[in-house]
Amino acid sequence: MMHNSNCICVKPQEKVKEKETVKVQIAKKYVYSTPQASIIVFIAFMVLPFVPACNILFYVGFVVAERVLYIPSIGFCLLLGLGAGSLTRNWNRNEIRCRIFMLALMITLLTMCGCTLRRNLDWHDEESLFRSALHINPPKAYGNLGSVLTTQGRIAEAEVAFGRALKYRPNMADVHYNL
Repeated sequence: MMHNSNCICVKPQEKVKEKETVKVQIAKKYVYSTPQASIIVFIAFMVLPFVPACNILFYVGFVVAERVLYIPSIGFCLLLGLGAGSLTRNWNRNEIRCRIFMLALMITLLTMCGCTLRRNLDWHDEESLFRSALHINPPKAYGNLGSVLTTQGRIAEAEVAFGRALKYRPNMADVHYNL
């Protein structure tokens, strides 16, 4: 396994041929050597998209949801890849520690794939999505579940869902309106 870094560091000035263009001169002036800039970019990928949705600076109105975690998860995966590349840079492929690391990596990847496939079942329809969210944010999930059940014509079940939402948070105006 090879580790290629994306960082640009200045290398000593070399004699430049007369016919080289300015772009070639600039390109030869830099060489890739350390992963520090990559680490900064990957951490920025993780943190910056998450900041507006975390309700710390100002109230956004929703709980941190899967839809706002996609880009931060890309930064996290890139950071893990950079770390794995740095860790295994000087390893021989036939070494036992390399094989153990690859096995652990494959088990982790398969586990995460299984979790993703399981979560995809929750997104089958609106009702299954809101039922899966009942333990995460009960008032909002019960309110949304009640709305879905109302549109399906299941009024008695919708009233129960709205009632449970109001037990958690009695000041939900939209639930009072739908009830």
